[in-house]
Amino acid sequence: MKPQRLPQSTCPRSGVTMIEALTVLAIIGLLCALILPAVQSSREAARLLQCKTNLKQLALAVGNYEATFHELPHSTNFERYSCFVVLLSFLDQAALYDRIDFKTTTGRTAPELLWTGRPALLGCPSDPVVRNQPFRVSYNGNSGWIQTRADLEADNSNGVMTPIRYKVTSSSIKDGLTQTALFAEILPGGEAEWRRCVWYDSDRWAPMSAEQLANQCLAASGVPDSGFKGNSWTWGFTNVTTYKHVLPPNSRSCLYVATAGSIHSGGVNLALTDGSVKFVSDSININLWRAIGTRDGREGLIFGN
Repeated sequence: MKPQRLPQSTCPRSGVTMIEALTVLAIIGLLCALILPAVQSSREAARLLQCKTNLKQLALAVGNYEATFHELPHSTNFERYSCFVVLLSFLDQAALYDRIDFKTTTGRTAPELLWTGRPALLGCPSDPVVRNQPFRVSYNGNSGWIQTRADLEADNSNGVMTPIRYKVTSSSIKDGLTQTALFAEILPGGEAEWRRCVWYDSDRWAPMSAEQLANQCLAASGVPDSGFKGNSWTWGFTNVTTYKHVLPPNSRSCLYVATAGSIHSGGVNLALTDGSVKFVSDSININLWRAIGTRDGREGLIFGN
């Protein structure tokens, strides 16, 4: 009689299978850890490119506006509508522009169709605040910086975006179109992150120069406003649709110091009056930054030939 063969245990096999499964899971986890940052980086690179494209389109629209009206758009018109509203027809948004009743509304009391109908190119895709709040804007026009108290009281500036009583043309930009800012990114309010806030100060009427204004802004205390900055793409007003070259990018903003800023690491995108777009570092020399903001300071080459 032949001895019966005992069935082989499956335990060793199961053990090997478990080890293999754990190994595969570990490899998958490692690959995810390596791939996810690369995917996120790739997506942010695409968003950064779209942000630059938005600024490029805005700059080209300004060029077409000047070709039609023989001047650059103003920071605001008599109805307090912003430069973005008057540019609508040059941004393939003529139908939206034609629906605006300029006789009964203002940029500050814009109808709901404008608040909810912001053109996509006015929002940086990297900024979740702008994605979630369709009335806010990611870009502001350059209004330079205040030189004297008289300029402050007259709402005048040495930038390229001025109130309607002042006229700026390409030929009046003596510093050169390749050396002068037109639009920059901003970080609009809507969250309490400090770069999105606006500080106020009891001595806000005192500044006589850009340096005094900068020092006053940095010294301002109290609870800042976290909602005002960039809070409406339709309203032509400082800190809302215009910014100043008083403090470097991603610095504080105050009542008369709306500062450029972005969600992108290390600096901001800047559209120049010749239609080109540059990425400017947060660490740029403050004198160079202020020179970029002026239209007729005659500071010389900044970005090279």
